[in-house]
This record gives sequence, C-alpha cells and structure tokens, in this order.
Amino acid sequence: MNQELEHAPKGSLKIIERKGRQYYYHQYYDKEKCQYTKHYINDSLSEARKKLIHPVRISAKEQLRRWNNDCYEPYQEYQEDLIFETDHGEKVRSKSELIIANILFQNRDHLLYKYEKPIELVKQRGYKITSGTEIISFFYIHKKDFVLK
Repeated sequence: MNQELEHAPKGSLKIIERKGRQYYYHQYYDKEKCQYTKHYINDSLSEARKKLIHPVRISAKEQLRRWNNDCYEPYQEYQEDLIFETDHGEKVRSKSELIIANILFQNRDHLLYKYEKPIELVKQRGYKITSGTEIISFFYIHKKDFVLK
C-alpha cells in the first residue's frame, strides 16, 4: 500500500454535498503560485470509482471524547501572573478571566472549554501564507454542535 501512496498525487480529495449530489475536488498547495489550487474532478471519475470513495467522518461522541482527553501544555510564560483561583481550582490571570472561567465551568453540561490552549493556525493574505501558534484565553465548544439529529 505504501508503494501505491508514493505514486498518488499530492494534496487531498475534498467531497462537498450540495442538493443531494456529491462533488469531488482535488485540492493541493501550488508552490509556484503560492496558493491552494482546487480542481473539479467529478466528470473524470467513473461511477464505479465514485462508489469506492468513502469519506472518513468522526462521530460526535468520538469528537467529544477527543476534546475531553486532549492534553496540552498551557501557556508557560508569566506563570507568576496566575494568581486567581477559580471555583474548580484552575489558576487564571485576572478577575475578568476568573468570572469567565467560573461561568463556563458552571455551564459544563452544555459547554466544554480549555484555558490558554495553544492553537496552530495557517493564515493566508493574498498569496502569502504564514503559520504559527496563537494562545487562546478561552477556547470552547458547545455540546449541542455535536449532537446528532
């Protein structure tokens, strides 16, 4: 299988569903143009090949489990500024962060949050692409976004 993957085109297959129909795109980063390029490939795939493509979707339950078990190294600089303790024993930097953390924790049946979680971001402005780590004070998700209907 590794030999087959070596000859596969760079990039990824993106599948978009609109009005009950699936559209297939080959998406990759074009170094010459310094931008992402997307090619519509619906017409080049036979019906038999389309049936072989199975998008990988992570269940809502698994996404929530991963969120809860996500271990990360909190922001390490200025540890001496972590002087306020929340109702559940977490250290924060200011009174306003204390209030926010307590409210988020009180609503833990609906909200899950991480304090000062580093997030890897890729930014694109025109044809310039940069990446780096940003520290988000409160990064949260709402559980209703993961409930299957």
